[in-house]
Amino acid sequence: HNINDRLLQSICEINDLRIQHVLHLLMRFGITGSDNKVTLFGLTFKGGSDDCRESQAIRLANEIKKLGVKISCYDPYFSNTMATSIGVCEDPYEAVLESECLIVLNDMKSLSKLDFSRIAASMKIQRLIDCKNIIDRKTIDGFEYFSFGNYMGGKSITANSSNSLLSID
Repeated sequence: HNINDRLLQSICEINDLRIQHVLHLLMRFGITGSDNKVTLFGLTFKGGSDDCRESQAIRLANEIKKLGVKISCYDPYFSNTMATSIGVCEDPYEAVLESECLIVLNDMKSLSKLDFSRIAASMKIQRLIDCKNIIDRKTIDGFEYFSFGNYMGGKSITANSSNSLLSID
């Protein structure tokens, strides 16, 4: 159809880079083995959907598992039958127990209703990586906050021109 697919290729590259950036960040935190736990909020393609086709969150979960890290997940629209190798909690507060990092991967509307002080109290270390730049900084006092693009005033996650080194501003 003579469609220029550079835009689609760029989107795929950005998605791949974001997964690599999160993995590099976890390694930088020292989260690399079975003594560590991370929590993922949002496994479906987007909030409010049960569509998991091409879900970057599931790809990331599988990569984190390769590091040997324990994973707990929360997404009210995700069904365990969709991917049995990923443990999903029905309660977000249960999912974050003893976690060293919370990673937000889609734009679930239910995030705005969560009590982040309760989440912080349940976590071993209060770190939050906001992959969608949707968390209001005023609601997460006490968290070390990282975001892509620094839209919400956190520490911005970027790569250098060779895309091989991660920097945090």
